[in-house]
Amino acid sequence: MWEYKVVKYFGKVEEAAHQDILSQYGALGWELVSVVGNQQLFMFYFKRKK
Repeated sequence: MWEYKVVKYFGKVEEAAHQDILSQYGALGWELVSVVGNQQLFMFYFKRKK
């Protein structure tokens, strides 16, 4: 069974990488599934096994 999480980020996607969003969630066992967004708002979709 999977657990899902959506993280909203306001700003440029390049800045999100500098904020270590991916590293922070990756360290907690979350796997990035998808990124959806426009110029201002990005939503990172993560999943991990329960």
